[in-house]
Amino acid sequence: MTISSSDPPKHYTDGHLLQEFRNGNRLALATVCQIAATDLQQTGHLPDPEIAMLICGILTAIGAGAEPNVVFKWNKNGRPKENHTFRNWNIAMEVRSLIESGISFENAVQQVAGATSEEFDIDDDSVREIYKKLKKTLPKLPDDIFPIPRIKK
Repeated sequence: MTISSSDPPKHYTDGHLLQEFRNGNRLALATVCQIAATDLQQTGHLPDPEIAMLICGILTAIGAGAEPNVVFKWNKNGRPKENHTFRNWNIAMEVRSLIESGISFENAVQQVAGATSEEFDIDDDSVREIYKKLKKTLPKLPDDIFPIPRIKK
């Protein structure tokens, strides 16, 4: 199957997000589906070929009769395996982003815990523990992920 587009992707798609999508992580599935829905609504197609291939693969498998829970790697009750890797990585990245913007560690923890408490039932202590566990493994993202090359004269 070949999916291509003459338009460049309108956004950067994180490889970890796509891996978690493949693994059946519900938050990753929701995020990728939202990206795909937005792209389809705005442009009528999916400018990110990798997302298009992932979604086509899922739809093809379900269309061929595969059980959706099997396709999404969920158990028979429709629940994903309890893997919080993606959730924790996002929480730690958000705390670090707030700290880098000048907010104190404790205020960053409180902001992230408050923003995620309803969705994940996480308190300040959990956010603090997640960040401390993962902070050394977080990638350093460049300020400009699409730098303009300098041309020498």
